[in-house]
Amino acid sequence: MKVLPASRRALLLTASIAMLAYAAAANSQDSSAAVNYPQRQVHLIVPFPAGSGADVAARPLAQNLSAAWQRPVIVENRPGATATIGMDAAAKAPPDGYTLAFGAPAPLTILPHLMKLPFDPLKDFVPITLVTAGPIMLVAHPKAPFDSLAQLIKYSRSDPGQVKVAGYGVGSIGHLATLMIAKVTGADLTHVPYQGGPQQVTDVISGQVPLLLDFESQVAPHLTAGKLKALAVAAERRMPNMPEVPTFAELGYSGLVISAWTGILVRAGTPPAIVRKLSSDIAGALASPELRELYTSRGVTDIGSESPEAFAAFIRNEHDRWGRVIREAGVRLD
Repeated sequence: MKVLPASRRALLLTASIAMLAYAAAANSQDSSAAVNYPQRQVHLIVPFPAGSGADVAARPLAQNLSAAWQRPVIVENRPGATATIGMDAAAKAPPDGYTLAFGAPAPLTILPHLMKLPFDPLKDFVPITLVTAGPIMLVAHPKAPFDSLAQLIKYSRSDPGQVKVAGYGVGSIGHLATLMIAKVTGADLTHVPYQGGPQQVTDVISGQVPLLLDFESQVAPHLTAGKLKALAVAAERRMPNMPEVPTFAELGYSGLVISAWTGILVRAGTPPAIVRKLSSDIAGALASPELRELYTSRGVTDIGSESPEAFAAFIRNEHDRWGRVIREAGVRLD
């Protein structure tokens, strides 16, 4: 074995000590930054319009964090290009934890399979936590010629191409959910794309389209009024606010768990200690009875996640799942 000269050994030892000291100083600085975070206002980019579902979920959380931090949390609505404009702005913000992104399925897990994005949703962000998740529901016009999922499947097979489902546009969760439900159940369903919002609900209530895939917050009042009837919910368990609506799994069709979700992310490169601080503080906010009651009243069935790692795994699983659906169905954007 070759023995290094004493001077070389001393030089290597000095270098090693210096590297350890540098690492310790960096860790100390990182921890100090987290302890003092935030020292100024924080910006929360919501890549959807004011008044949208994501915006309505983001604002009470921002208010809660503002009170906890004693620093303003400013909600910035940056809609456009199916939420990619706002997410791109967050992906290019300084990695210091002072710009948060309010993420959602389309720009993070669906659009990457349909178009070239100016950011990489799996590499350019550090997920912090899930905020809300709520399942999609299959509802029908009250006089539609079926009162159950089984009757719908039988009816659709007897009249191919005629049973239409109103939902959000091509490549949306509503569109992909239609494809998944048709594949798993064998129903013959045709997706009718809408821009979203009240028009698709109005057309089903009026009978122009027999079926609708949408969320509890959008359809609950109409179900209560008898203007729509619920056939199934794409959830692991029945919804607390509508316990009479069965899940697809209960009706014999497993794997149909489809939800719209929101979550907080920061730019990749944000110091790990600040990521941990954000995770802890946001978890505390989401545990507040006021926020939980508010979200639950709007059809949210899941609030928060256990850790940044758990949320990252969730996003990757959703990314891979929608990628398979899109490839198998040959979905393309015009």
